[in-house]
Amino acid sequence: MTATGARRGSARPLPAAPTTPLIGRGEDIEAVGRLLRGCRLVTVTGPPGVGKTRLAHAVAAALQSGYREGVVWVDLQSVHDARQVRPEIERVLDIGCDPRVLLVLDNCEHLLEAVPDIGEVLRTTQHLRILATSRERLRLSAEYEYLLQPLPMPSPREIEEWQRLRANPSVAVLLNRAPAQVRLTAGTARALADICIRLDGLPLALELAAARLRVLGPGELAFRLDHHTAELSTGFRDIPSRHRDLRAALTWSYDLLPDRNRTVFRSLAVFPASWTVEDAAAVCAEPDVLDAIESLLDKNLVYRVTDDGDESRFAMLMSLREFAAEQLDDDARATAYERYVGHFASRGRIWESTIGTSDEIATWKLFGRIRVDLRTAFERSRLGTDVDAMLWLATSLGWYAYTRGELTDAGALLERVLHGTVDGRSSTNARTAALLVSGVVAYGLRDAAYAEQCLRDVIALAEPCGDDRRYAVAIAFLGHLARDRGHFEDARRNYETARAIAVHSGSLRGIAWSAYDQGLLEIETGDFAAAELQLRAALREFETLDYAWATAVAAQGVAIALLRRGQRDEAAVLLARVLTGHDRIGDLRGIAECLESIAEIRLADGEAGQAARLFGAAQALRLRASARPTEPARRQLAELDAKLSHALGPVAADRERHAGRTMRHEAVLALAGRALGAEGRPTTAHRVDLTPRQWQVARLVAAGNTNRQIGRALGISEKTTEIHVHNIMDRLHVPSRTAVATWMARRDRLATP
Repeated sequence: MTATGARRGSARPLPAAPTTPLIGRGEDIEAVGRLLRGCRLVTVTGPPGVGKTRLAHAVAAALQSGYREGVVWVDLQSVHDARQVRPEIERVLDIGCDPRVLLVLDNCEHLLEAVPDIGEVLRTTQHLRILATSRERLRLSAEYEYLLQPLPMPSPREIEEWQRLRANPSVAVLLNRAPAQVRLTAGTARALADICIRLDGLPLALELAAARLRVLGPGELAFRLDHHTAELSTGFRDIPSRHRDLRAALTWSYDLLPDRNRTVFRSLAVFPASWTVEDAAAVCAEPDVLDAIESLLDKNLVYRVTDDGDESRFAMLMSLREFAAEQLDDDARATAYERYVGHFASRGRIWESTIGTSDEIATWKLFGRIRVDLRTAFERSRLGTDVDAMLWLATSLGWYAYTRGELTDAGALLERVLHGTVDGRSSTNARTAALLVSGVVAYGLRDAAYAEQCLRDVIALAEPCGDDRRYAVAIAFLGHLARDRGHFEDARRNYETARAIAVHSGSLRGIAWSAYDQGLLEIETGDFAAAELQLRAALREFETLDYAWATAVAAQGVAIALLRRGQRDEAAVLLARVLTGHDRIGDLRGIAECLESIAEIRLADGEAGQAARLFGAAQALRLRASARPTEPARRQLAELDAKLSHALGPVAADRERHAGRTMRHEAVLALAGRALGAEGRPTTAHRVDLTPRQWQVARLVAAGNTNRQIGRALGISEKTTEIHVHNIMDRLHVPSRTAVATWMARRDRLATP
């Protein structure tokens, strides 16, 4: 019996090919085809609107000539009783004859109770192959799941070089479905890319958006999508009813969820980015949240973002998140956001308590991930009455901004918050924390008066409470203000006070920072040899602590001391490492300061043009980060600027500075690398720079030890070990512990004569 002679009911041979081309799925078609040659059952899964049915059609069309009895297509959308699935299959296939057929079962997600019957059909045949589409896998032993991802979205490089957008699959789909008058030009490129990004690269959403381009221009549609005012639907009659608008596709999946999972799905809409199971449990406040997330993951309503051995993070496509948010009534939304604000305020409070302690490092990577949540929770907290929550969130954002050299918004944010909480509605603890980071950020912005006011308020609050940690930070920054004003003895007294507190409390970090501060003071007083000794001591301690940001800062201080002593070559070697460290962390202020030092070296080497370009690039970074130089640094930079103008002439110097200010970030780093000779340095494994502690951890990883075993061997916590392992992988640019072991083995071979 042939498949074409066996069709009845909803079964039929392969439907007619769609009238529009399938774009960007060539690799997926080939991959599923290969799987079907080796597997009896392949299930194409994916989120609503990703194009599972369309892909199945293309795969079946490509393979049908390889099946003696052809292809049979069964659309299960109209089948509502799971008991009808096996009879439906038997009506279209003579199972007893063991047909050599590719059976396509489209839309299985609402009939999962029939999965055992599908498994029985496979067991009673030998040559039958099944290609299924479903929003979750069927969980049969013979099954291979193929997760169909959204189309790749435009990258920043493609948007910047807009003609490259033609090759981007999302943009190609949008343009192919749009009216002829919509073209990719320099003027429309940004809007077209924004539409694709806004719609997550979902083919269905892109097709519906293209229909809207009959009425709206690309810029108008991008704006409406960004402001949630564009309904995506189409009146085309040859599109399946469930796909005529995106809402119908999402509703189809939502209606299949159990009530408890719907509650969790709706509550997850408050997260603007990724989240952990712990985050979800705090916001959803439902029992068995983990089970609900696992179910949503199976149904492709959420997806895993990372699983780096520290914590798994999950997210929702933007279209799904907005749909979920629409299902929240006002009371449920208010409750979810109240929990959300409280959860992240608590995380901010705990993080602030580690500032200046040995536990601080563990939180840097985490807070990079949740910065969007901190900002969102802060904005929501301003609508509520919990002043402490608002202060803890603002404090977290302020510290993150300071350590990343991103001060543009932090100062205004913190000043606004503090001015609104002077009436005593906040606790002393939260207010002291917010005042401290406000003073630190104000110092970074060179607002000396406001910085001093905040820092002295911190001392007044912290001293009676015995809050040595915050007192020490405040007194050290008052030392910075004194140093910048040329009050060197006042600065020295403040630094010695901060050091005494660190010694008394046993804070190795505090001792290291005191050495760093003393080193910078010695540079200002002209004792460069003493400065180098202090700064190298700080550098060694920060390396031992595996404190990446402080290590880069201290190494930069050593480089400056070397420059003042005329040791340019040694300074250049160190600056190459510093630049990499600052860039890896994303510290714009640190990168700018590094570029200025490199410019000083190149000018001394007779390369004034290159020096001026680096100087201009540093100016642009400082402007971007609102990272004004200290008064001593400003004088030094003014002198360097004058030397550049003298060496090149005012016109040529301005031209080179402008070239540097307008260079792309990658080009600036490449220029700096060439200036330092970094491209010619060996990069073999035995030359990579790890700290002594990292070498110990790397050797134990290579020996096959777990984090717990390493921690016991070195007398450190399992969490600290985990952080060391991650930092080692970052420095070696390797993805796993196995790769670390391989790298160590290769290094040992290279080191063996």
